Amino acid sequence: MATLTGVMPGVTVEKTVSVSNDDAETAGDAWIRVKVDTTVTGADGQPMDDTFTSGGAAEPVVQISFAGDGKWIQEKDASGAPTGYYYYATPLTRGEQTVDLFNAVTLNKLLPNPYQGCQVDIAVSAQAVQVKNNNRNSDGSIITELTAGTLSAVKGWPAEN
Repeated sequence: MATLTGVMPGVTVEKTVSVSNDDAETAGDAWIRVKVDTTVTGADGQPMDDTFTSGGAAEPVVQISFAGDGKWIQEKDASGAPTGYYYYATPLTRGEQTVDLFNAVTLNKLLPNPYQGCQVDIAVSAQAVQVKNNNRNSDGSIITELTAGTLSAVKGWPAEN
């Protein structure tokens, strides 16, 4: 984990996130998902919101430059709100690496003064489940690539803590 200090609003910092499937002989094809959580702590050590209001609209404290070339699918809940999970559309084979999920982060240029001296943490955790016996839709058809509509067909993801 890298720690950067003195980052000013509007400044972009290169940060890349990708996932690799182990090259061990026991590694098999895997479905991959990544959870991205952003937390903000004020200069006084107290938690702060990861969004603020500017011009009547909600703005994120940190803007993440998602890359992915269409290979990552953002999960949304029933209301259409993002869950923080991103799924890789195709199974990752042994020794393979995903394309970058994101490649840069920017402290929002509209950040108000109460955020001065704040600390922003972006936690990224990856999970994998096997493809074997876990690649069929409810109608029995084989899934070779995930879509927003087939995310729920893949089972066995670790429970949230």
